[in-house]
Amino acid sequence: SGAGTFNPTSLNVNGEAFEGENVAYSDGATISQLLGGSMTSGLRYDLSVQVGLRNDVVGPAPGYTVALWNATSNVQLCASSTPVATRTGYVNATCSYVASGADDGESLEIRLSRPAGAAPPNHVPDQVEFDDVSLTESPAVVCVGSSCTATFGYTGAAQRFVVPSGICQVQVRAIGAAG
Repeated sequence: SGAGTFNPTSLNVNGEAFEGENVAYSDGATISQLLGGSMTSGLRYDLSVQVGLRNDVVGPAPGYTVALWNATSNVQLCASSTPVATRTGYVNATCSYVASGADDGESLEIRLSRPAGAAPPNHVPDQVEFDDVSLTESPAVVCVGSSCTATFGYTGAAQRFVVPSGICQVQVRAIGAAG
């Protein structure tokens, strides 16, 4: 079992790498990255990963998992193994987590994996490719009936708000300090 970087061509993967030329691959190992910074309660963390399979390997498609972990306490926060990866192109796997007060100051880690297992005789171990990994954070949206609220704190940078499905009107109330 191993993992590393791979520069796929059209002979190996249908479709191109999303970011640059290389993708990360796993044929049974876990790829992980400990993120700088720490979690803040009330923020929503959205993990998105493009997942593909080599088309030059014969055999059943292996599974995969993309996950977000609390690295401080070694607890999985969210994970996804859908949609099913195919040999015809990349699919987008996502998972989301809203941090609570217990998460304040805790470290985040992204883990990408393919279940370990022996390849059938005379077969290359099947690889799962991972590309365009992104983690975004935004204020969690709290809905009561048809009214939803998100509170943004000052960060000095642009912040994102995703309008929940079914909402057709947005009211913004901005309060700032004098000066």
